[in-house]
Amino acid sequence: MIPLLMFSSLGLRAQKIEQMWNNAQSIAQSKPQDAIRAYDDLMLKAEQEKRYDILLNAGVERRMVTMNWAPDSLLPYAERLKKREALMRRNEPVLSSIYSTLLCALGKSDSPDGQAYAQLALAHPELLARTRVKTKGNTIDKYFHYDLLHIIGYTLGDFSTLQSYYSRVGNRPATFFTSLEMLKQNAPTDKASLLKSNYLHQLDSLAQAYHDIKEGG
Repeated sequence: MIPLLMFSSLGLRAQKIEQMWNNAQSIAQSKPQDAIRAYDDLMLKAEQEKRYDILLNAGVERRMVTMNWAPDSLLPYAERLKKREALMRRNEPVLSSIYSTLLCALGKSDSPDGQAYAQLALAHPELLARTRVKTKGNTIDKYFHYDLLHIIGYTLGDFSTLQSYYSRVGNRPATFFTSLEMLKQNAPTDKASLLKSNYLHQLDSLAQAYHDIKEGG
């Protein structure tokens, strides 16, 4: 396997991934340069162990530390992620989705690159839905059966794709939550416009459509 982000994998096998995560988190503020190296090692470990949740979270945290400490380093970081995504696209579509999601976070979502990677990130919804991940205990995760699809969709804010998929497979609670997020995403931001819009009526209609399930109430 090609080393992630050009870092050696020597010594990583003996470390537990949870310990590596805790270490990177603990030094993110006080030692950002060391934290970046720790996150890079963590991403390699997570890729090797197929811990997609940690790979995604570590990539997001790595971006935040880099932005705060050395924003000029974001471009080479993005280029390395692009190379990694390209290597994974054919034979490791789940990993490709993770790297595409991270690349979307690095760029502008409405740019050509951003749109292309957003499409790649959710190009295989059935596969992502079959991929289970460990989560931090968000209350709604159980309604999505702890799948990677909703993690990536929520990260990207692409609730339309999620709503379409969960509606098609008959997951009504997940369809309700993603439909609600779509409404909130398109709602006016100021109170006066909100009251004049049909947002509240749409909320009421959504609740009525899902009155038969606990989540809809």
